[in-house]
Formats: sequence, structure tokens, C-alpha cells
Amino acid sequence: MNTYIDHLKESKILVRDAKTVEQVGSKNMALVYLHDGDVLLYSYTTLAGVRKKDKWYLTTQKHSPTTSRQLNAFSKGKEVTWVSKDDRVGEYYI
Repeated sequence: MNTYIDHLKESKILVRDAKTVEQVGSKNMALVYLHDGDVLLYSYTTLAGVRKKDKWYLTTQKHSPTTSRQLNAFSKGKEVTWVSKDDRVGEYYI
């Protein structure tokens, strides 16, 4: 049993119908794969990134030091677009 992913499900963080949820490295970071092909990146219960098609969009908003470390580690080697908290990526605000 994965308590972090269970926590996301119980808190109704996982919007729409998730196809798959994958824990990434840390026990408090997850990728949520949706049926439409979008991928949501959560740090704790914060939506910190979205993949639409083949492009990642990550938040520039400052969160906890752990979330900042997770985003920096996750973004290495990936082509990402950093967006502010007021920018919308598809139907998501990150």
C-alpha cells in the first residue's frame, strides 16, 4: 500500500479519471497519467507541472525547499517551459 498515492486519491487531488499514478523518486512526488495523454506532476498535494503532448510546463512559484529540489531534479535533462502561477497550461493552473 502506498500511503502517499492513497492520500492523493482520498483528498480528491486526482481530478478527472487517472489512468495510472506513478511515484517518482521521492515518496512525496507523483506523475498522474490521464486518459487523454496529459500528465500531471504533483509534489505533495501541489500541482507543480503538466505535460501536454511532448512538452513539460513547470511552475516557477516558490514552494517548500523540498518541492523546489524535486522540480530541479525532475527538470534535469528535460526540455521544460517555466510558467508563473497565473499562467494556464491547457485547463490547468500550476
